[in-house]
Amino acid sequence: MQNPLPETAPEQAACLLKNRARALSRGQRWTAAFAFGLAICAVGLLIGVVVILFLFEFSSISDGVLVGLLIGFLAGIVVCSPLAFALSRLSVSLGKRCDDAEERSDSPESFFVGEGTLATFGEDGLVLHSLSSTTSVTVPYGEVRFFSVCTRRAPAEKGTWSVAIEIPARYLSKTSPKGGEPPVLIQADLKPRLLEALSRHGLELIGDRPAPKGKNVHFTPLKKFALPNARKRKIALIILGMGAAVAVAGVPAAIFWNLSAGAIFLLLGLFVVVRQTVAYMRARALFVVYKEGVYWRESEGPDRMFLKWEEIERISAEELEREGVRYPVLTVGCLYGDYRFPRPKGAMEYLAEVFPEKLGL
Repeated sequence: MQNPLPETAPEQAACLLKNRARALSRGQRWTAAFAFGLAICAVGLLIGVVVILFLFEFSSISDGVLVGLLIGFLAGIVVCSPLAFALSRLSVSLGKRCDDAEERSDSPESFFVGEGTLATFGEDGLVLHSLSSTTSVTVPYGEVRFFSVCTRRAPAEKGTWSVAIEIPARYLSKTSPKGGEPPVLIQADLKPRLLEALSRHGLELIGDRPAPKGKNVHFTPLKKFALPNARKRKIALIILGMGAAVAVAGVPAAIFWNLSAGAIFLLLGLFVVVRQTVAYMRARALFVVYKEGVYWRESEGPDRMFLKWEEIERISAEELEREGVRYPVLTVGCLYGDYRFPRPKGAMEYLAEVFPEKLGL
C-alpha cells in the first residue's frame, strides 16, 4: 500500500524537499564515484607512460606502436585529470545542496550542527534533535551565544564562514553534570537563511561578517618564526643522498653501458634531489606575525590557519605536559575558544614589543 500524499502545503513542501535531497544524494554519490574512477585512471595512464619510456630502450616493439600508445596515454591524462577535479568539486557542491534540502525539509529554520543532528530555532529556545530520533533537547535562548567564525587557511581575507553556537555542557551531557564544566561549541554553516533566523528571533551574532565579494586585501607580514622538524629533515636528507647516488651512477652508466638508460637514471636522480631539497626546506613549522593577525603552518600535514587581530582577545605563554615532558606553547584566545601552537623562541618578546595590548601589557 502506498503512503498517502501529504494534505497540507507545509507537508507537501517538506515531502518535495526530502525527494530533492534524496536525488541530490544519489547524484553526489555517482559524481564522487566517477571522480575517483577518473583519478585512478589518470594515475594508471601515468604509470603506463613511464613503462612505455622504458620499453623504447628495452623492448623490440615497433617505435610507431609505442609512440601511438604514448600519445594516447598522454591524451588520456590530459582528459581524465581535469574531469576528475571538476567532478570532485561538483560532488562537494551537490553534497552541500543535499544538506540544505534536508535542513529545509525539517524546518525553514533548521541547520545541521553535526552528523545527522539539527538545530532548529523554536519559540523559546534552540531545539537540538536528530533526523533519526524523536528525542530532542531545548536550550533557552538566554543561555545560548552565537559567534561568526571564519576559518582561514592562508593570510588572506577569504575563508570559510560558519556560526559557532555556545551551549552549556549540562544540556548535552549524558551523565549528571558536575558543575563548572566549560560550555560546548557546535558549528553550523553561515547562510543567509541562518542570519535571517537570528534576526527574526532577536538574537545577536557576535563577531565579524564576510567581506564584500571581490574585495582583495593584501596582508603585510612583519616577523617570521620557524620551528624545524628534525625527523622530517633527517628523512629528506637520506632520500636526497639516495637520489644523488642514482644521479651520479647515471653518468658512467650512460658512458659505458647505455646512453638512454644512463640519461633516465640521471634525470630520475636529479628529480629526487630537487624534490627532497624542497622537502627539507619545508620541513619546518611556521609562526608568522602579520600586521593583520597571526599565521600558523604545521610542518606535517595540511594544518594551517590565519587568525585576525579582530578575533583575538589575548595571547599568553603556557606550558603543556605530555608523557612527562613539558612543551612551551602560545595560547591564542578568541571569543569562541583557544588555539595552542608550539612557542617559537623570541615570539613572545616580539609580540610584547609590537602588540603589547594583546598580551595584557
